[in-house]
Amino acid sequence: MDDGSPTMSIDESLPARPFLQSWQDKVFGQTPKAILVISGHWDTSFPTVNIVECNDIIYDFYGFDDALYEYYQFPPEMHQLKYPAPAAPDLAKKVKKLLVEAGFERVDEDRKRGLDHGAWMPLMLMYPEAKIPVCQLSVQSKEDATHHYKMGKALAPQGPRYEDVNQFQEKAPYAKMAHPCSDHFYPLHVAMGAAGEKAKAKLIHHSWDLGTFSYASYQFHNS
Repeated sequence: MDDGSPTMSIDESLPARPFLQSWQDKVFGQTPKAILVISGHWDTSFPTVNIVECNDIIYDFYGFDDALYEYYQFPPEMHQLKYPAPAAPDLAKKVKKLLVEAGFERVDEDRKRGLDHGAWMPLMLMYPEAKIPVCQLSVQSKEDATHHYKMGKALAPQGPRYEDVNQFQEKAPYAKMAHPCSDHFYPLHVAMGAAGEKAKAKLIHHSWDLGTFSYASYQFHNS
């Protein structure tokens, strides 16, 4: 998932906020038993899951290369936000098992890492009660889109296709301009792979912030 601007956690003027706040009522009415988040803010050399007993949250409002944030100071109240969601160690272990069975020779475990803002910030709007267990799976920006698609495919009961999306850097005319670094795009490939080969994509929200941040959200379904 690409969280867009970190200020979405407090900025009520952003169109994506009411969309995420309406998630349970209008987008996905079922309550998940646990949630796996793939965030562009956790980038590792090998696929890694966080297997912890308690989810601390990480205030990782830094590392933006865009000149837009060069002199931007994030409001101090953002560091006071809390999202005490339970950890999901069983789900994290299952994710690792599925990846290994699918041929990923190395899948690491992180026994300390909590949730980065690419995970807890959207979830605090989607599920503000913070009662659903959450774990994360990292991306590998040094790998390509097909690598991430295969990660998602390993988590699905069946494997999908969508080769155009896997080859987005060659197929899309301005792919490099839109995504100079692919870490925030690869969560889409994992979700697409996990959806299954017969899944269809539906655009359920699209808005912009600061002229460059797209909040496009896709739902994959088999109906």
